[in-house]
Amino acid sequence: MGCMGAEDPARASSAGPLNCGSMDFAFSEEQEMLRRSAREFLAKECSPKVVRRLMEAEDGYDPALWKKLAGLGWTALGIPEQYGGVGTFLDLVVVLEEAGRALLPGPFFSTMGLAVPVLIEAGTEAQKKEVLGAIAEGAARSTLAFTEPSGRWDADSIQLAAKQKGGGWQLDGVKL
Repeated sequence: MGCMGAEDPARASSAGPLNCGSMDFAFSEEQEMLRRSAREFLAKECSPKVVRRLMEAEDGYDPALWKKLAGLGWTALGIPEQYGGVGTFLDLVVVLEEAGRALLPGPFFSTMGLAVPVLIEAGTEAQKKEVLGAIAEGAARSTLAFTEPSGRWDADSIQLAAKQKGGGWQLDGVKL
């Protein structure tokens, strides 16, 4: 017979919720513990005063705080185990939600929420091993830089310059 009310969409909307059995979308006990510990940690580390100070800083983040995030294993969340991560994307979602709540300054969202999924889906095997491994260790940060201020993203419109600095690269320009 299927779900009660699902046969007739008009009836389903007036009959109340569909009776299709139950699914539990609640976080697990471990994820709730992660949420509580993330909230407590971020409340201590990301006071409004700290967030404002870091927003004005040249780098926009505190390397010591990034090391603490790595020490907690947060920079390994959502990264598959074969690349040095713990492969728990839903745990990453829990931490990202708390990071947003606390206004965590720095590249955590751009790295873990934007760049990591793109690397997982589109990176070469060598890029995944090198970059995802470095991110999981907390040794690297990343972001996506796609659109030029003109609104264009084709190769001929790129104005951003990359300069070697130390053991890495420094980007100079504007991306949206």
